[in-house]
Amino acid sequence: MYFQDRAHSCENALLTLSNELNNYGATENLLGNPAAALHRTFIDLKSALSNNNNLIVLEECESWEEAAVIAYENAFVKKCRRTYEYFLMNSMKE
Repeated sequence: MYFQDRAHSCENALLTLSNELNNYGATENLLGNPAAALHRTFIDLKSALSNNNNLIVLEECESWEEAAVIAYENAFVKKCRRTYEYFLMNSMKE
Protein backbone atom coordinates (compact mmCIF):
# COMPACT_ATOMS: atom_id res chain seq x y z
CA MET A 1 0.00 0.00 0.00
CA TYR A 2 2.83 2.42 0.84
CA PHE A 3 4.49 2.06 -2.56
CA GLN A 4 1.18 2.48 -4.37
CA ASP A 5 0.54 5.67 -2.40
CA ARG A 6 4.05 6.94 -3.21
CA ALA A 7 3.61 6.10 -6.91
CA HIS A 8 0.30 7.95 -6.97
CA SER A 9 1.86 10.94 -5.18
CA CYS A 10 4.74 11.04 -7.69
CA GLU A 11 2.31 10.82 -10.60
CA ASN A 12 0.32 13.76 -9.22
CA ALA A 13 3.50 15.78 -8.71
CA LEU A 14 4.59 15.06 -12.28
CA LEU A 15 1.25 16.18 -13.68
CA THR A 16 1.36 19.36 -11.58
CA LEU A 17 4.90 20.11 -12.73
CA SER A 18 3.98 19.39 -16.34
CA ASN A 19 1.01 21.77 -16.14
CA GLU A 20 3.16 24.52 -14.61
CA LEU A 21 5.80 24.12 -17.30
CA ASN A 22 3.13 24.28 -19.98
CA ASN A 23 1.90 27.54 -18.42
CA TYR A 24 5.40 28.92 -19.00
CA GLY A 25 5.47 27.72 -22.60
CA ALA A 26 7.60 24.60 -22.18
CA THR A 27 7.13 21.94 -24.82
CA GLU A 28 8.99 19.06 -23.15
CA ASN A 29 7.04 15.87 -22.54
CA LEU A 30 7.60 14.97 -18.90
CA LEU A 31 5.37 11.93 -19.03
CA GLY A 32 7.97 9.81 -20.71
CA ASN A 33 9.63 8.99 -23.96
CA PRO A 34 10.43 5.83 -25.89
CA ALA A 35 13.77 5.38 -24.12
CA ALA A 36 12.09 5.56 -20.71
CA ALA A 37 9.41 3.09 -21.79
CA LEU A 38 12.10 0.73 -23.08
CA HIS A 39 14.00 1.03 -19.81
CA ARG A 40 10.88 0.25 -17.78
CA THR A 41 10.31 -2.82 -19.96
CA PHE A 42 13.95 -3.82 -19.45
CA ILE A 43 13.56 -3.54 -15.67
CA ASP A 44 10.36 -5.59 -15.78
CA LEU A 45 12.13 -8.28 -17.81
CA LYS A 46 15.19 -8.24 -15.56
CA SER A 47 12.94 -8.51 -12.52
CA ALA A 48 11.06 -11.47 -13.98
CA LEU A 49 14.27 -13.28 -14.92
CA SER A 50 15.73 -12.74 -11.44
CA ASN A 51 12.67 -14.17 -9.66
CA ASN A 52 11.60 -10.63 -8.69
CA ASN A 53 14.85 -9.95 -6.84
CA ASN A 54 14.32 -6.45 -5.46
CA LEU A 55 18.06 -5.79 -5.08
CA ILE A 56 18.68 -6.23 -8.81
CA VAL A 57 15.81 -3.90 -9.66
CA LEU A 58 16.98 -1.28 -7.14
CA GLU A 59 20.55 -1.41 -8.47
CA GLU A 60 19.28 -0.85 -12.01
CA CYS A 61 17.15 2.08 -10.88
CA GLU A 62 20.12 3.57 -9.02
CA SER A 63 22.34 3.38 -12.10
CA TRP A 64 19.75 5.24 -14.18
CA GLU A 65 19.19 7.71 -11.37
CA GLU A 66 22.92 8.47 -11.35
CA ALA A 67 22.81 9.02 -15.11
CA ALA A 68 19.84 11.37 -14.68
CA VAL A 69 21.69 13.39 -12.02
CA ILE A 70 24.71 13.75 -14.30
CA ALA A 71 22.49 14.86 -17.20
CA TYR A 72 20.75 17.37 -14.95
CA GLU A 73 24.03 18.76 -13.63
CA ASN A 74 25.39 19.11 -17.17
CA ALA A 75 22.24 20.93 -18.31
CA PHE A 76 22.36 23.16 -15.23
CA VAL A 77 25.99 24.08 -15.82
CA LYS A 78 25.26 24.83 -19.47
CA LYS A 79 22.30 27.04 -18.50
CA CYS A 80 24.38 28.85 -15.88
CA ARG A 81 27.15 29.41 -18.41
CA ARG A 82 24.70 30.91 -20.94
CA THR A 83 23.16 33.11 -18.24
CA TYR A 84 26.61 34.29 -17.12
CA GLU A 85 27.60 35.03 -20.72
CA TYR A 86 24.36 36.93 -21.29
CA PHE A 87 24.88 39.13 -18.23
CA LEU A 88 28.54 39.59 -19.07
CA MET A 89 27.73 40.73 -22.61
CA ASN A 90 24.99 43.10 -21.39
CA SER A 91 27.24 44.61 -18.72
CA MET A 92 29.90 45.32 -21.35
CA LYS A 93 27.36 47.30 -23.40
CA GLU A 94 26.77 49.71 -20.53
